Amino acid sequence: MSDRPAGWYPDPDGENRQRYWDGDGWTEYYTPLAPEKAEIHGAATATTDYPYLASARTGSHHAPMAGPGRGAPAGGWPAAAPTGAPGETLEFSGAGSRSSAGRWAMVAASVLVVGLVAALGWWAFGSPGGTPTTGPTTSSTAAPTDGETVTGDVAIDGTTTADLPAGGAWVGSLDLDATTTLLLDARAGDDLADLWITVSDAGGQQVAGNDDRGGALSALGGNALNPLLVATLDAGSYDVSITDRSGVATAFDLAAARVTTTLELGTPVDGTAPSDGVWAAVLEVETAGDYRIDVTGTGVDGSSDPDPLLVAFGPDERQLIQDDRSQDERDPLLEDGLAEGTWVLLVSDYFGRELDLTVEVTTA
Repeated sequence: MSDRPAGWYPDPDGENRQRYWDGDGWTEYYTPLAPEKAEIHGAATATTDYPYLASARTGSHHAPMAGPGRGAPAGGWPAAAPTGAPGETLEFSGAGSRSSAGRWAMVAASVLVVGLVAALGWWAFGSPGGTPTTGPTTSSTAAPTDGETVTGDVAIDGTTTADLPAGGAWVGSLDLDATTTLLLDARAGDDLADLWITVSDAGGQQVAGNDDRGGALSALGGNALNPLLVATLDAGSYDVSITDRSGVATAFDLAAARVTTTLELGTPVDGTAPSDGVWAAVLEVETAGDYRIDVTGTGVDGSSDPDPLLVAFGPDERQLIQDDRSQDERDPLLEDGLAEGTWVLLVSDYFGRELDLTVEVTTA
């Protein structure tokens, strides 16, 4: 028995949707976070879009409402594990923007859907003879802001364990005496929690942030809703803030590790990705152009079937993910255009096993 009240929460499986918690466990009811694209809805599509409302007069529905396809939340990771053909490089960007026309189309579609739901809800529950169902209702996911703010310090090359108060925030001080690339890995003790991590400079300006690590990086440990942030920060003082999207109270661990391994063009580098962990390295791209990142993995402790996963973080929050280079070759090979600036490469085993690896970067 959980003391979590029944309601809608982010799907712990990492999909771009919410899932209904009935107070004891997860149900098979889903609702989308946002439409993936503007679609035309109206009376003609009401039965297809909202089958549970159409059947409200005869009793409770049993089929869950289907959610949309995956999407990348603004400023964060893709909410679901990316899929694609072997050899295909998947790209995500938290800095992308929609056109003005696209935004207005999204607003118009959202207003239309809300109006349709309200009308059908009145028909099902408020009209004479209507029989209310006992199914879940949608609730707001806005995080409360009236909670306590707890302060602390961020342990570099260590793990900080703290408690996040309901509706509040945890803010940790971080002092750097030189330009540093950090890997900040936050994991909640509550599977229903949806943590959000941000880094702000001494002037209060946010310089980095992440919401969800996404399904692909859940192989590193934690679930898809746990944030994983890669940031290169100049010397100075910073505040690292942890909040929860739904305002739940939870304990959490925040691991902050310096990325000290560097890559040079044409020089292979050997390393080891620990179990449920990641190997990380910095690549300074001096000239924008086409590059080739070749990763080979060797199983450890009797594993004869290693499956390395490569994620590259670049300027402007660009993210490239590469898994298998072909149907029969599980070693990733990324060939893509890289912008000038600092890139951070992460390599792990897709199934969380320990992995010995070699990485070489060359011009394509």
